[in-house]
Amino acid sequence: MNPAVPCEPDWNEIWKQRQALQESSKGPGDATHNWDKKENAERYDANARSEYDDRVQRTIAALPVTRDSRVLDIGAGPGTLAIPLAPLVREVTAVEPGAGMVDVMKKRAEREGIRNITCVQKVWEDIDPATDLAGPYDIVVA
Repeated sequence: MNPAVPCEPDWNEIWKQRQALQESSKGPGDATHNWDKKENAERYDANARSEYDDRVQRTIAALPVTRDSRVLDIGAGPGTLAIPLAPLVREVTAVEPGAGMVDVMKKRAEREGIRNITCVQKVWEDIDPATDLAGPYDIVVA
């Protein structure tokens, strides 16, 4: 390896390490991270909107979105990025496995009059791009 050439991060390894860290932070019988439960998803949504609003706005401002953009949001949660992105783009496909998260996202979108979000309730590893997604996408966030 040439030390003058910077190495690209191994994103797959970083993801695995972060997942292991998250899993290790849960105690036995910890149900607070069960995203199928609506109350957990609502709690997460409230925290995300209060704690991450500035970061979400900066993230969206940095994206090269246009009114014609098609966005794929992987691990969309309660719509932390999908909801504020939707009015700026043609459509958003939100992949989220947690039933509670999907429910919170759909209800918030309905309250805000957003109709251009399609939810795919699956874990990313189970997605079949040919049947579950309608690519190509202009922007992918995860």
